[in-house]
Amino acid sequence: INRTIIIIIMTVVEYSNQSCSLKELTARVDKEDVSALRLTDVTLQGSEDDLYFFGMMFRGHSSIEEFYCKNVQILPTGNLDNAVSCLLVSAFKIKTLHVENTPISASALMAVAYCPTLQNLSLPNNNHSDA
Repeated sequence: INRTIIIIIMTVVEYSNQSCSLKELTARVDKEDVSALRLTDVTLQGSEDDLYFFGMMFRGHSSIEEFYCKNVQILPTGNLDNAVSCLLVSAFKIKTLHVENTPISASALMAVAYCPTLQNLSLPNNNHSDA
């Protein structure tokens, strides 16, 4: 009897109490084996283009299941609207979205209506820019 065993090791990308560039973060998360992105007390730095490409990287992402952001700042200015919208609309396995005290607009969260896989949504302490 021939049996093939496939072991898939999923990766969690986690940053805490630090600063990093959006380009670096995009490069780490734009991989097929990343199942979770967790950012806590993080400052992300980059241009508007960097922020756009960070968001677009989630479009059709095949393995990410968890997106956790708490106390995230984006410098010089920016929000996570594009990233969250792309996650909710087209990430195939997203199950958990937690955004706390992080810049995001209420309109970006409307995409939750298009996300059949989402099981956990947590949005405490957000000051939505368009609410």
